Amino acid sequence: MKTKTWFIVALIVAGFTGTFSTQAQTKSDLYGRWNAEASNAPPGYIASTMEVSENAVSITFSGENFSYTSTMMRFTNDSLVFEINGLDAVITLKVEDRTTMKGNAVWPEGESPIVLVKSENQEMTDPEEK
Repeated sequence: MKTKTWFIVALIVAGFTGTFSTQAQTKSDLYGRWNAEASNAPPGYIASTMEVSENAVSITFSGENFSYTSTMMRFTNDSLVFEINGLDAVITLKVEDRTTMKGNAVWPEGESPIVLVKSENQEMTDPEEK
């Protein structure tokens, strides 16, 4: 009887753990401003700010006033993939948790690992205003 009770408790705990993991992987959790770093990118493209909205991702590199906008964005399970218009770059990210994504940025001249951390400053701007 004791073994059966522990088994039921283990199932309940596993169910709660799975529920919390799934909650961190919804598309709306990604919306907002993210600070990004691509360590192997060319100078001027290493640090950036990305704004993820329902239909697009915009990216502004440190020191620039211009924002690039995604031409394609796809969210499936725990991954976000998008292409950046004007840079011929494809960025593939895996959601680690509600505040971190990691992945790879690929462009014609090379590629780099990329890490995004959700910004505490979530005041978003409209990419078309830039």
